[in-house]
Amino acid sequence: MKDLFKLPMNLQFFAEQDDEQETGADDENQQQDPPERKFTRAEMAGIIAAEVKKATEAIVQKKDEEIQQAKTEAEKLAQMNEDQKSEYERQQREDALSKREADITARELRAQVTVQLTEDNLPAELTDLLNFSDADACNDSYQKVKDAFAKATGSFDEAVQTEVNKRLANSADQPLGNGQSAAGNNPWSKESFNLTEQGRILTEDPERAKLLKQQAKNKK
Repeated sequence: MKDLFKLPMNLQFFAEQDDEQETGADDENQQQDPPERKFTRAEMAGIIAAEVKKATEAIVQKKDEEIQQAKTEAEKLAQMNEDQKSEYERQQREDALSKREADITARELRAQVTVQLTEDNLPAELTDLLNFSDADACNDSYQKVKDAFAKATGSFDEAVQTEVNKRLANSADQPLGNGQSAAGNNPWSKESFNLTEQGRILTEDPERAKLLKQQAKNKK
């Protein structure tokens, strides 16, 4: 027995195996975690400078447009007599007042519509499709959008219900238990609500439970 511990051992063989395993692990880690792109200070400075330049150009362009508009207004006024100037300035004041009033009206209508959408269980994003020029236009567009949304979702729900019923009908020969079938009472429906039966079906046939829950949901 003692002679067993005197057998020569090839330590280099085990060392090579360890090296191969470590190398393989390193190669796998390199494949899974590609090195992150690192930017030098010069590259970062270049990116920031480009963004600043873009923003500056946009500001300059806007200012140029405002200056050009002011020059055009000045040229118009220069060609007018006193009565025309007075009328033009009056019209400009009325237009500015009308714009402010329209903005206020739009904000008030948008706030009212946001509340109404919540009450009607409709997505808030529908506000972007409405006309806020005045109350009548807002109400008219709201009703049209509401009807269109109801029609679209109704068609989708009908399609889902049809598919659910079809799948349940195809498996109607598989009893749910207690003499029920897929076409019979649904333990998730309001009329036949049954927690015990729900638990049994969830345990025995999760897929059927999913279909029955969908069927009960579409009937609400």
